[in-house]
Amino acid sequence: MRLDANLERRLQSAAAHEGVSVSALVREAITDRLDRSAAGSSLWDRIEPSVLKRGPSRAPRGSGPASRDSATAKRSTHQDFAAGLEAEAATKWRRLEK
Repeated sequence: MRLDANLERRLQSAAAHEGVSVSALVREAITDRLDRSAAGSSLWDRIEPSVLKRGPSRAPRGSGPASRDSATAKRSTHQDFAAGLEAEAATKWRRLEK
């Protein structure tokens, strides 16, 4: 990894301030950055491949991805999925209230 003189100085200073080695500080920074980028994706982004792999949609003919552009199809599939989760949660709450 190549660093310019200013970044090297800042890195050394930050490591000394935190009382850790430069390597430990760099590892922690990389881990934090990767964790943040993973957290930036939604649950749907992470499970979409498995959900969409399950086979044909139960949507009526003419409303599937072939009849819409890809972005609309993804949004609709996600909305259907989210609505299903909300309905399932509502049903569970109703059972608990009884």
